[in-house]
Amino acid sequence: MRLLSCLCFLLSVCALTKAQNITLENFAAGFEFPVDIAHAGDDRLFVVEKTGAIKILNADGTTNPTPFLDIDPIVNSQANEQGLLGLAFHPDYSNNGYFFVSYTASSDASVISRFSVSSDPNVADPNSEKLVFTTDQPFSNHNGGCIKFSPADGYLYIGIGDGGAGGDPQDNGQDRTSYLGKILRLDINSTGPYTIPADNPFVNDDFTQDEIWSLGWRNPWRFSFDRETNDMWIGDVGQNEWEEIDMEAPGDGGRNYGWRCYEGVEQFNFNGCEDDADYTFPIYVYANSSFNQGCSVTGGFVYRGQNYPSLQGSYIFADYCSGQFWTTRASDCGFVTTTNIKGDRNEYSSFGEDANGELYVTAIGEGRVYKIGTDCDLSVNAIISAPSCVGAMDGSIQLEFSGSADISSVMWSSGDMGAMLSGLAEGEISVTIEDESGCVLERCFVLDAPEAEPSCEGDILTIEACEDEAIVIIAPCDLPAGFMIRWYKDGELIDGENNVSLEVSGGGLYSLQFFDANCAREISDVVSFVTLAPDPAPGFVQDGNTLVADPGYFQYIWFANGVEVQSGSSNILAIDQDGLYSVQGRNNMGCLTLISDEVVIALSNTLDELGITRLDIFPNPFETECNLKMELFQAQDVKIQVVNTRGAVLSQEIERAKSQINHTIQLDALPAGVYMIKIEIDNNQLVRKIIKQ
Repeated sequence: MRLLSCLCFLLSVCALTKAQNITLENFAAGFEFPVDIAHAGDDRLFVVEKTGAIKILNADGTTNPTPFLDIDPIVNSQANEQGLLGLAFHPDYSNNGYFFVSYTASSDASVISRFSVSSDPNVADPNSEKLVFTTDQPFSNHNGGCIKFSPADGYLYIGIGDGGAGGDPQDNGQDRTSYLGKILRLDINSTGPYTIPADNPFVNDDFTQDEIWSLGWRNPWRFSFDRETNDMWIGDVGQNEWEEIDMEAPGDGGRNYGWRCYEGVEQFNFNGCEDDADYTFPIYVYANSSFNQGCSVTGGFVYRGQNYPSLQGSYIFADYCSGQFWTTRASDCGFVTTTNIKGDRNEYSSFGEDANGELYVTAIGEGRVYKIGTDCDLSVNAIISAPSCVGAMDGSIQLEFSGSADISSVMWSSGDMGAMLSGLAEGEISVTIEDESGCVLERCFVLDAPEAEPSCEGDILTIEACEDEAIVIIAPCDLPAGFMIRWYKDGELIDGENNVSLEVSGGGLYSLQFFDANCAREISDVVSFVTLAPDPAPGFVQDGNTLVADPGYFQYIWFANGVEVQSGSSNILAIDQDGLYSVQGRNNMGCLTLISDEVVIALSNTLDELGITRLDIFPNPFETECNLKMELFQAQDVKIQVVNTRGAVLSQEIERAKSQINHTIQLDALPAGVYMIKIEIDNNQLVRKIIKQ
């Protein structure tokens, strides 16, 4: 947490602006830097002072003169964020007398210790300390310090900041071998200091400390558990831009809350970070705006008291620097956050609740404890009538109000006004209600239609077709009498298509929906239409005065100088002129391949035309090499090339001024297939086909 450098003890009374919801009642004063409040299951409050003492605050607002515990000699409170920082009473405190504290030791380490109450219920035994957990701190800030027992499992949860400085220079938030920047979960009901709960999320992870419950925290200064739902709410202090509130369902450990990869929902330092799906993002953020809106969030509690029904279920939190308060509610539509009072004073350092669920907040500079209330007694109940079926617009919401002031305004997100709203389809709708005292409530509702009958229960099909080929889809079930039909492609309505058949040419997921004047049935997946991309073009080689294409195609279409010259099942084309030649195939599904690149083809000469008296190529077919023997009328330079069916030259040799040639061609590195040997003498060429097995 960022505590202001000047922690002056202010005695002035906190004057508040006109509140819509929250009020602060001056409940008690005279504390020295109060930073936490806890209860022990009775009507007492225990106020933690940063300097090392815990004082008992009674239900009438008086404070016992003798501290419950004073461990000032062993607490280092020199820096703003060091000191005695947290208190949690054991769930069975009434029987065992155990309570736990979080403090900074003289070594600057963060320490969790257990103490015991003495025979006097208002005084603890300062010599009863049992060390539970400790971890070193590299800097004096971002120590965390919040400790709480979860009502869901009875385990002790410990919040520890990233170790301090700025920007998490050691990347502790993401370092799974460090306890810094984490929330830990310990079983303290053991003979030793603690044991690891068997269901801790990382107990089988060799690269993560077993104590870790969640990671990616900058400074989870204050967190709490909703006593009704057991949800965990965390206020994580930001760096320079964003403050955040996070919420976690009970038992939902193992999450990474993002720091230092993210500050709030914005990237901060993404070096070594993962995809967004690996992180859990806040339910609410507000800008860190240098004391205007705020600069350091103080996490609060969900109100579960009885005195203020309008606050029931609201999570209340504040900003340390600005004194701004907010309430957040988990509604059917998600979380709805409302800005509330902004006090003249700031430095609201911690929230606490008493045994009855009433809430309090500490003001560290004033040394005061305020009781949280509201001048709003407005409450609302909603009677929701869901739409009768999918597509129907006969849903309604009837609001019922209670409170001392008359209702002055009811405004729906649809623009309608009034307590009764009808003609509603399924979906979300919100409302803002204000009474004549200025109290404002915001609520959001979800109307769900009954589950729809399926539009079509025929078999889902998958059809493959050549690219750009049109097909006709016919609904695989009968259209009920009195119904109409809609067609969808990839979930989007296809305008103007309302017949049982649909002509399609582009790949996608096609579905349909039956509907009548009042209701619609569910949209059903009907046909997955897959368009097949063209296969690569067949290759071809020159064999004398013929061209030979790769086998395996249903049809071959030959082109000379861009004009089709032959089409059919033959992969051989006889040529009688030089030119640019290419070929296209059609596969067994009837789909055309791509057209091959054009290749310059010259008619092959005879042996006599090249001055060759003898030519032998053997073995052919061959496995690794073949031999070429040649005799010429006279000594000549001879170029010998091996090319593939794409025309690429694979090897080339030049025999200089010879009349007899014995040439071995090594082809062991090539795959099996058809190749050509080109023999060139004095700008004339001869082509012969060879086959590698």
